[in-house]
Amino acid sequence: MVSPSTVFMGTGLQEQNLKDIFKFLTTLEAPSFSSISAKKRFLKKAVKFFVQNGKMYKRMQARPPLLVVFDPEKRATILNQAHE
Repeated sequence: MVSPSTVFMGTGLQEQNLKDIFKFLTTLEAPSFSSISAKKRFLKKAVKFFVQNGKMYKRMQARPPLLVVFDPEKRATILNQAHE
Protein backbone atom coordinates (compact mmCIF):
# COMPACT_ATOMS: atom_id res chain seq x y z
CA MET A 1 0.00 0.00 0.00
CA VAL A 2 1.24 3.49 -0.84
CA SER A 3 1.38 5.89 2.08
CA PRO A 4 -0.34 9.28 1.59
CA SER A 5 2.96 11.13 1.90
CA THR A 6 4.39 9.28 -1.11
CA VAL A 7 1.48 10.00 -3.45
CA PHE A 8 2.50 12.49 -6.09
CA MET A 9 0.05 15.28 -6.82
CA GLY A 10 2.61 17.74 -8.07
CA THR A 11 5.04 20.14 -6.59
CA GLY A 12 4.13 22.16 -3.55
CA LEU A 13 3.75 25.15 -5.88
CA GLN A 14 1.31 23.28 -8.11
CA GLU A 15 -0.71 22.15 -5.12
CA GLN A 16 -0.77 25.71 -3.75
CA ASN A 17 -1.92 26.99 -7.15
CA LEU A 18 -4.87 24.58 -7.05
CA LYS A 19 -5.75 25.75 -3.53
CA ASP A 20 -5.50 29.38 -4.69
CA ILE A 21 -7.80 28.61 -7.63
CA PHE A 22 -10.31 26.95 -5.30
CA LYS A 23 -10.27 29.97 -3.00
CA PHE A 24 -10.63 32.33 -5.96
CA LEU A 25 -13.57 30.39 -7.40
CA THR A 26 -15.38 30.28 -4.06
CA THR A 27 -14.67 33.84 -2.83
CA LEU A 28 -13.78 35.71 -6.05
CA GLU A 29 -10.75 37.11 -4.21
CA ALA A 30 -7.61 36.70 -6.31
CA PRO A 31 -4.27 36.24 -4.56
CA SER A 32 -1.68 38.98 -4.90
CA PHE A 33 0.75 38.73 -7.81
CA SER A 34 4.16 40.18 -8.53
CA SER A 35 3.20 41.14 -12.08
CA ILE A 36 0.27 41.58 -14.43
CA SER A 37 1.47 38.63 -16.52
CA ALA A 38 1.42 36.36 -13.45
CA LYS A 39 -2.17 37.42 -12.74
CA LYS A 40 -3.13 36.73 -16.37
CA ARG A 41 -1.56 33.24 -16.19
CA PHE A 42 -3.49 32.54 -12.97
CA LEU A 43 -6.81 33.66 -14.47
CA LYS A 44 -6.17 31.67 -17.66
CA LYS A 45 -5.60 28.56 -15.56
CA ALA A 46 -8.52 29.26 -13.18
CA VAL A 47 -11.11 29.23 -15.96
CA LYS A 48 -10.22 25.58 -16.59
CA PHE A 49 -11.82 24.71 -13.24
CA PHE A 50 -15.20 25.09 -11.58
CA VAL A 51 -16.64 24.49 -8.11
CA GLN A 52 -19.91 22.65 -7.56
CA ASN A 53 -21.28 21.60 -4.18
CA GLY A 54 -18.00 22.49 -2.50
CA LYS A 55 -15.88 20.31 -4.82
CA MET A 56 -13.51 21.54 -7.50
CA TYR A 57 -13.45 19.99 -10.95
CA LYS A 58 -11.21 20.45 -13.96
CA ARG A 59 -13.07 21.02 -17.21
CA MET A 60 -12.24 18.52 -19.95
CA GLN A 61 -13.14 19.38 -23.53
CA ALA A 62 -14.87 16.24 -24.78
CA ARG A 63 -14.89 14.22 -21.57
CA PRO A 64 -16.57 14.49 -18.17
CA PRO A 65 -14.87 16.85 -15.71
CA LEU A 66 -12.18 15.53 -13.35
CA LEU A 67 -12.58 15.86 -9.60
CA VAL A 68 -9.63 17.57 -7.90
CA VAL A 69 -8.74 15.56 -4.78
CA PHE A 70 -6.90 17.63 -2.17
CA ASP A 71 -6.79 15.06 0.66
CA PRO A 72 -3.56 12.97 0.49
CA GLU A 73 -5.23 9.90 2.05
CA LYS A 74 -8.03 9.93 -0.53
CA ARG A 75 -5.48 10.35 -3.33
CA ALA A 76 -3.58 7.30 -2.01
CA THR A 77 -6.80 5.26 -1.88
CA ILE A 78 -7.70 6.23 -5.45
CA LEU A 79 -4.19 5.44 -6.64
CA ASN A 80 -4.25 2.03 -4.96
CA GLN A 81 -7.66 1.19 -6.43
CA ALA A 82 -6.53 2.20 -9.90
CA HIS A 83 -3.53 -0.14 -9.72
CA GLU A 84 -5.41 -3.20 -8.43
